[in-house]
Amino acid sequence: MNSRGSRHGDDGKSHDLESLNRMPSATTPQIFTQDPQYQRILLHHNIQLQKQVLEEEQHDAVGDPRLDTQQQSPPLALQHVGSLGEPSHVVPFSSSSTMLPQADSSKRTQKTVTTGTQMAEIDHDFQRRNASVLEQEAREPNHTFPAMHDGQYRVDTIKDAPPYPAGKPWAPEPIKPVFIPSHIDRRLESMQRAIAIARKYYFFTSKKRKGFRVTKVVELPKVSWSRLDTQKQNLRTGPSQDIVKIRLSVILDGARSESGTRLQKPPSLDVPSHIRLHLDILGTTNSTDQAWHSYVYLVDTIASHPLIYHRVKHICYSHLHRFARLLSRNRPRTRLQYLRLLSVMTYIVHCGGQLKLPEWNALIHHSAAVRRKTTIEDVENALNVFKGMRRGELPFTSAFDPPEHEDMSPPSHLSPDAFTISTLLSIAARAKDETMLYRLAAEFERSYIPQTRYAHLVMFRYYGEKRDLGGVRHTLRKMSRLGFELGLDGLNAVLWAYGINDRLDIVWMIYSVLRHNRQSEVQEDRNIRSTMSKLKEESILINDDMIPNEITYTSVIQLFSYNGHFKTAIDVFIEMLSADNTEQGAPLYPSESGEPQPGSYAPTLVVYRALFIGFQRHGIPASRVKESGTPTWTLEHLLGLFERFLTLPEHTTLPHAFLDILMGAFAKTSDHDRDVMRRAWVAIDDRFGIVFAKSDGNSRLRRLHRLLFPGNDSEASRHSSQEGRV
Repeated sequence: MNSRGSRHGDDGKSHDLESLNRMPSATTPQIFTQDPQYQRILLHHNIQLQKQVLEEEQHDAVGDPRLDTQQQSPPLALQHVGSLGEPSHVVPFSSSSTMLPQADSSKRTQKTVTTGTQMAEIDHDFQRRNASVLEQEAREPNHTFPAMHDGQYRVDTIKDAPPYPAGKPWAPEPIKPVFIPSHIDRRLESMQRAIAIARKYYFFTSKKRKGFRVTKVVELPKVSWSRLDTQKQNLRTGPSQDIVKIRLSVILDGARSESGTRLQKPPSLDVPSHIRLHLDILGTTNSTDQAWHSYVYLVDTIASHPLIYHRVKHICYSHLHRFARLLSRNRPRTRLQYLRLLSVMTYIVHCGGQLKLPEWNALIHHSAAVRRKTTIEDVENALNVFKGMRRGELPFTSAFDPPEHEDMSPPSHLSPDAFTISTLLSIAARAKDETMLYRLAAEFERSYIPQTRYAHLVMFRYYGEKRDLGGVRHTLRKMSRLGFELGLDGLNAVLWAYGINDRLDIVWMIYSVLRHNRQSEVQEDRNIRSTMSKLKEESILINDDMIPNEITYTSVIQLFSYNGHFKTAIDVFIEMLSADNTEQGAPLYPSESGEPQPGSYAPTLVVYRALFIGFQRHGIPASRVKESGTPTWTLEHLLGLFERFLTLPEHTTLPHAFLDILMGAFAKTSDHDRDVMRRAWVAIDDRFGIVFAKSDGNSRLRRLHRLLFPGNDSEASRHSSQEGRV
């Protein structure tokens, strides 16, 4: 294979719980006397970043499957659900007759994709938000599915928000840029002149005193003196006869002052311009990686020489706070991102700045984003950050003395707001920590913080995963009583809670009403009123203008695919591809008349993963197709879906877990036909590239590769070693 990089129980009881929301290769800074504590903190956090980086995993408080294409759906109920109502109008599904490309055995022995991925200095946020544009390149579509939007560049985005709460925008606006203050510009100009003068003096003294010989007297053991290969003059023996005093003749090296003290080499004349460049990057980029590279370069450079430090003692506060906002909004939230945010906040405090409450809230949220499933340990981490916020003390900084700044403001002692408590509540709900939920409810009451709508939404996930639909209904009734609107984001959370509790009938009712609202031109379904009445019995009220969004489609496809309802899942998938994306922040494309118009939804890895899971769990082997009656999860349909899947952009990164699911689907439906599986592997590798790290030597996917390509072991091992060196 060609070597390429990865581009990649319902009891109805009442519930009394008051539910509540680096430039690369930067060197270690040199220590100088102006601020000895400055370096220790930075070095400490650099070590933390190198030692504690974990695999990036994403999570979201209400279960947003849209935020990261690598997200895995949570486990669903395994029990079979009876027949469900089907859509009144569906597009018949028939797979393409195109088969997989034949695998060339001569090429297979040459192709083992094991190259490493390098950190590209591009705007990853911007790239992700424009992924749908890249996905809509002009290709010949599978005739089974609706054609994708023609490959045009977007001209604008939808600005208007819907009349109901719908959660986060489809693509949020980038953070506003900040610019270099005028006084910093003047100091950089002063730094340029000072460096020029210092370099002139340094090289003058270096040339003037070059080759000068000076003498000095040293005492050393006699044994060591006997081995000295140097000029010996005026030897005198000490009283102990074991110590000798010797006058050594030494040639001066380097630049020295008149007193003979070695001079520190001045920085390069390019440093001021580099500082200005990296400040511009830090103030304008929407890429957390680019911003982090510039941040590390600036911190190291400012601390590297007194000439720099005396003029620019730290990065501008406006740039630091913008970087903190950028980190707090970036997805997915990972351990690495938590350490970066903590480093920036520690630097702000050390330089005499004041932290803002939203930054503390973001740090609390990131502190629990260590793994996919939130645990009690994550809750404790978040609580420790919360307690530190009240004391004005950041994590990992208690071992450091306060910086020696006389005019430094005292640490800020902030009181929590509704977002703080809601964030803690979300973490506790994901961890199913009932004790913490009660404590947070009491915290709401003690602090007189009004409960927010979001504080109630997070309880849907808690009750859903606790198999307590009575709690879901209780929360719905309470929101209605307090005047909180459920909104589309809340409805999606309710839909998921019912779905993972085997109530797919309620899931279909909710989706049917939302689809009916979108298709206003279609004659009213006679059963829609009856459906809405049944939902009202569950305290689920849906506005007439509320329509499904990407999360709705994705959730429904996940639930029905997992439970084996092929036709329903495929129908919803086709409806998703046919629907216009009118969400706030969605891209607009030019029409034939030049007017901007919305494009259709593009399929994501999450959707494909959900469908492939259906084939993996419920696939029908080819030998049993005739016995199964109506064909559903068959190889023929899998090939049609797979052909559509191969039209995703080449840079799409396929996680190994996703590949394992996809190959498992081919194994199940082909009755473990190695030829079919081999051609599927080659097609995936040719399109996206399959990457093996050195540590994957005995993974399940690696073992499958050896089984499908038995003559490729040595080649794979060689590439894996190269991958480890990258």
